[in-house]
Amino acid sequence: MKDKNNQPANRQNMLYRLIVSVVFGLIGFGVNFLNIELFESPTFKVTVLVGLIFPLLIAQAWGWRYGLLSALAGGCQTMWWLWHTNGYGFLYAVPVFTLWVVWHGYWADRRRKADYSPWYHSAFVMEIPFRIICELGFYTIFCWLVSLNPPPWNPSITWTSVPLSWVNTVAAKHSITAYLLLLAAHVLLSFAPVRRFFKLKKLSAGRLVGAIYVGALLMGALLWTVDSVVSFFAFNTQGQTFWEVAVLNVSFHVLFMRNMYILVSVIGGVFVARFFTERARAEAELAKYREHLEELVGERTAQLEDANKELEAFAYSVSHDLRAPLRAIDGFSQALLEDYGPTIDEEGQGHLDRVRAGTQRMGWLIDDLLQLSRMSRAEMRYETVDLSAIAEEAAEELRRGGPERKVEFAIAPGLTGRGDANLLRVALVNLLGNAWKFSAKRDGARIEFGVEIEDKEGQTVYFVRDNGAGFDMAFADKLFGAFQRLHGASEFPGEGIGLATVQRIIRRHGGRVWATGAVDKGAAFYFTLRTGAGDLE
Repeated sequence: MKDKNNQPANRQNMLYRLIVSVVFGLIGFGVNFLNIELFESPTFKVTVLVGLIFPLLIAQAWGWRYGLLSALAGGCQTMWWLWHTNGYGFLYAVPVFTLWVVWHGYWADRRRKADYSPWYHSAFVMEIPFRIICELGFYTIFCWLVSLNPPPWNPSITWTSVPLSWVNTVAAKHSITAYLLLLAAHVLLSFAPVRRFFKLKKLSAGRLVGAIYVGALLMGALLWTVDSVVSFFAFNTQGQTFWEVAVLNVSFHVLFMRNMYILVSVIGGVFVARFFTERARAEAELAKYREHLEELVGERTAQLEDANKELEAFAYSVSHDLRAPLRAIDGFSQALLEDYGPTIDEEGQGHLDRVRAGTQRMGWLIDDLLQLSRMSRAEMRYETVDLSAIAEEAAEELRRGGPERKVEFAIAPGLTGRGDANLLRVALVNLLGNAWKFSAKRDGARIEFGVEIEDKEGQTVYFVRDNGAGFDMAFADKLFGAFQRLHGASEFPGEGIGLATVQRIIRRHGGRVWATGAVDKGAAFYFTLRTGAGDLE
């Protein structure tokens, strides 16, 4: 279905490109009628085919096939005009100009299809090998063709060999014109309206890159001019004109070196532009990844919310659906004991007592699961909480529950923290209750609540410490798991859910919790709370 739906759009896009390519070729056909003349002497003149910018634009935007079509659409006029200016020279120049458009269209295709193209695939760098081969042809094939049929614009010329000054001028003009046209095409394709016309993607830092290339080309032209000025004033022993010193009567070596000024400047511009382009591309990639990350976080958050809702529904289902049969089992077991106790032997009564104890323990486990679930989804209200006051209340409650025990509580006064008061109360009650339970067999039991010096992250570390049964540090990683116990139920009662609840509460406050201890030497539980202006949810 997707291919079928895309076919009409693809055909429309292809038709649009075909029409624009032909139209641009015809526009170039018309523009080439304008006699843009750079220089004319009694023996030769230099003109520029500015209309080549149109097929070059097509090739740079859509590739070599459309560029070739555009070049052919204006080819007949181009051939006529070159014959009119260069005689038989058009037999060499026209194929070279056409191949030039195809060459840059091919590399434009390569750059567009590649996720990352190296700097030497730039149009300005790829012009160098093409220009070297092209200029060698101008000094050989082109000169021979022109000597067979001198330019018809001056019938008085009867050449048997082409003057070196004229070939130098043509070669220099072609090199400069090629880079000027490439630069113009690059700058034009960096503007948003032009890119929209060609239906191309938005280009980051396009105008800046265009300005860099313009500056690089101007720098090369400036170096050429400076070299010519120095030669004219300092080494002009034959009294030549400035134009002769600059272009007309210079050796091939000097002309080559002056062309190198432009090439080196442009290559330097390519590296500078590449830097800014890569930086813009990296910023665009970072923005894209950031946007993708935000979408991914949103998706994961939605999935987590759904999972929490399912967990909450499951917890309530467990609560309501399992409590009824548990109550039935416990109730019927009690009824059996009350109504048929005299007829049941002692062993049978023991079995029924164990059934009732098991159902009651299952009820406690369900309550613990529900409490753990509430700790993960309870709404939080942040405020400054008096932790010392909560610890004092918890200690007083423990004393009332076990008045026969003699336990010393050492609670540091004035300790506060920022968080949810109800959740922090649950955490402290669990920690202090844990210390109370595991110090039950210790004479002179002592339970402390206080703070230590700040940790490496600059957070205040709270602790609850006791001198009770302690634990083996080899099993410390199991302490905060749900229903994980390091002591037998007969030795110390409990279901192993309290520390798991503490861990979830502390994590919701952006802190961490850990423990240290030794067997029969007590244990210490440490926790931190998030400090900062923002509140976590």
